[in-house]
Amino acid sequence: MFKNNEIYLIFGSTGVTGSTLIKQLAQRAPHAEIRAVTRNPASRNAKWLQQIAPNVRLVQLDLLKSQLNVEVLHGVTRVYALPPFLPKLMVEWHQRLSELLQTYANVNYLVKHSVIGARELVNEDTPSSIPTMHGTGEQLLDVSQWHFTSLRPTIFAQHFISNKAIFKPTESEFFLPIGEAKVAFIDARNIGEVAAKLLASPNPKRHADKAYTLTGPVGVTLDDIRVALSNATRQEVNPKPISDEAFVQRLHDNGLSPALIAVYQEAREGWFSEPSPDFYNLMGYRANTFFEFAQLSAPYFLGGNVSID
Repeated sequence: MFKNNEIYLIFGSTGVTGSTLIKQLAQRAPHAEIRAVTRNPASRNAKWLQQIAPNVRLVQLDLLKSQLNVEVLHGVTRVYALPPFLPKLMVEWHQRLSELLQTYANVNYLVKHSVIGARELVNEDTPSSIPTMHGTGEQLLDVSQWHFTSLRPTIFAQHFISNKAIFKPTESEFFLPIGEAKVAFIDARNIGEVAAKLLASPNPKRHADKAYTLTGPVGVTLDDIRVALSNATRQEVNPKPISDEAFVQRLHDNGLSPALIAVYQEAREGWFSEPSPDFYNLMGYRANTFFEFAQLSAPYFLGGNVSID
């Protein structure tokens, strides 16, 4: 029987994906050491992670700083690489991670959190640089020293929580410039479930050099979203037409990167409409629908606190 004595390093640990991953990994690998990377160990979410299991340890590591505590890399054998959303620095982040792991760690398996459509730039074929930045990141982290898998999720359903330019629970409208297109939103919790299963695998070689596209089980329209949000918030919530220019202004007003408009422009062109079978094939059950995501998020929509699990 495989006894998991690996040492894990998890980036993005305090977000929904990372926290779900750590919770499930702690159950799948109770004998392993799980190092949860955070920039602020005193944060509420970081403290919650410490309560999951005794084998979870918080570590501070910011790859973009000149002074690093490389001791947290010593002995690391498996890694979940979820980069911060810093478009101008994302390539540098992946480059430094690759170099540091090759120098200070003993990695045998790395799973990269990428994005649907990650690839090299071809004839300016997308309005967003995000897929190409992640494509470069995949190339930098896919080295011969370890087995490598890429998870390529579509747009997170959690945008309806984190992106105030789209929706605020106090409003009876939401703003999403996708026109008539469908989007197969993925619940970030489902990404964490897949990542935990892969990282705890006794035979990561079977997933080596593979890229899994993670989506919800069905694409949803603006009207489907209206029904889901109205049920979850117990009030009528309607989509409000908005131009790209006005949406960029909402992003700015809510302290968000204007670059996010490109994601929804791609959605409008149908880039994220088709569901993928990869989640079901890996897990043996389907991912959450957008309606189920909204129901799970009802405490937040109704004005309460949402646990990161």
